[in-house]
Amino acid sequence: MTRQKDLKRRVRARQEKTGESYTAALSNIRRDVHIPQAPSATAEARAAGLRCEAVVTEELRRMGDLEPLFIRLRELLLALAAEACGPLIRGDALALQMPSMKDAVEARRFLEAVRAGERGLSRNGRMVAFNWRDRVVVADLGLAGARKPLLQLGVLGEGPLWPMELLLTGVGR
Repeated sequence: MTRQKDLKRRVRARQEKTGESYTAALSNIRRDVHIPQAPSATAEARAAGLRCEAVVTEELRRMGDLEPLFIRLRELLLALAAEACGPLIRGDALALQMPSMKDAVEARRFLEAVRAGERGLSRNGRMVAFNWRDRVVVADLGLAGARKPLLQLGVLGEGPLWPMELLLTGVGR
């Protein structure tokens, strides 16, 4: 709510200054917002045998070489016989699947269970949580669309799991 109030205040201030309509001022403010790119880890994911694009949080990127992380994720997916193995490991075609409200509800349920100590694959097979270097890593398996799968990885801990640029895909707290 605080962010929304701040946005409205900024829009009204711009309206007053420029004489624009509320909609035009809002559009111009949103256009001027810079969303930083999430750090890529695609090279490390591919070196570990995954066929995907991959992004990680800043915290994971600062940890250095992430290839062992992706090797661990690959081993885990294979051990769990996850449906994601098809597109991520064998390169099988992806079925077109738009994210739905059920996916958001399952993501929230899964993250709550992970915070309570659960590890493994979410019920819908789109998220996985595992221990790595004394941290809990959560990966979102973006398996929708005709492009390569997108993996988003973050460390479970204080604050949001993923930064705002990753939340735009519809998964988060």
